[in-house]
Parts: sequence; structure tokens; C-alpha cells
Amino acid sequence: DGVFRPVSLPGAAGSSRGVLWEDLDGDGDLDLYVGRDGPNLLLWNDHPSGNHWLQVLLHGAPSNTSAYGTRLRLNVMGTELVRDVETGSGLLAQSSPRVEFGLGSAASIDSLVIEWPSGRRETRVNLTIDQLVEFTEGVVPTDVPETLQRGVFALHGAAPNPFNPTTRIRYELPRRAAVDLRVYDVRGRLVR
Repeated sequence: DGVFRPVSLPGAAGSSRGVLWEDLDGDGDLDLYVGRDGPNLLLWNDHPSGNHWLQVLLHGAPSNTSAYGTRLRLNVMGTELVRDVETGSGLLAQSSPRVEFGLGSAASIDSLVIEWPSGRRETRVNLTIDQLVEFTEGVVPTDVPETLQRGVFALHGAAPNPFNPTTRIRYELPRRAAVDLRVYDVRGRLVR
């Protein structure tokens, strides 16, 4: 019903050092692993929710092979869900290489935009829900419309970085268009 309730777990007393979440059993819901001073805890999420999901595993080339630093923008029913591929999620914990999206009752996905660390930007369409999909940087699936394959959408790295006191931000578009650029700090706050 969307409300948390306290649950007593045998052996859970004491201090914990790190928590990570991952879909360990491949059923679309996230399970928790808790690193502790004593025995670690694995908390399986076996509650059937009836909600839809998508998991994405990326392989970078020329970006780093683990695709760390890649931003994913999933568009579902007029809503944009944003996730980053990260190396860590807390003290003594490392994030899953897979990126998980909870889709709720949405039965379809409009598009997935992948913004690679190299500056390359790729758009994926015709994705099926409730599955793990894998993409390699620069490899375009054959079911992507030709108009999207031909288009170049790229945001290149800022120079100099960090800004001191100014920087140059270069980008490419397939045709002339109005552009809205926003700069965020490392904490996700809008700077300009």
C-alpha cells in the first residue's frame, strides 16, 4: 500500500557499513545487500508488484568499457526518467553495472537516449518492457529508423574543465535549431 512498516530481522542488530541494490534474481524488482560489521545481510524482494520495468547494460567504446559516467534518459508516457551509470553508491558498496528503471503501469517505452562520456548521443526506440537490454556505444540496432541513424546529436566535453572563469561548450545537431543548454554542478544543482 506504499507505506513502510518496521520489520524485525534475526541477526540484524549492530551497525551496517554499506547498502547496495540490484536485481539479483532477474525478476525486475530490486534486492538489497547490506555490508555489516558482523554477517552481511541479503534481503530478497519477492513481493509481486505487477509493475513493469526495464534494465539496461551498457558497453562503452571509445568511452570506458564499463560505461561509467553515461547518462540515460528514458521517456515513458510523457515523463522522462534519468539515471547515471555510477561506480559507487555508498561506503564500501559498488553499484550494479545494470541501470534499472521502474515503469509502474506503463505498457510501452517512447524512447531511450544514451549520452556517453565520449559526447556521443544515441537514441533507441521500439524497446520491449520487462527485460534486460544491452547496448554497445556506436553500434546502432537495425530497427532504429534511418532518419535517427543519419542524425548527429553530440555534446562535446567542456574546455577548460573545471570552468575558470569561463568555458566553451561545443555541440553538434543534424540541422540548424534552437538550443537550450543548462549547466549543473556535481550535486545536481542548476548553475546557469
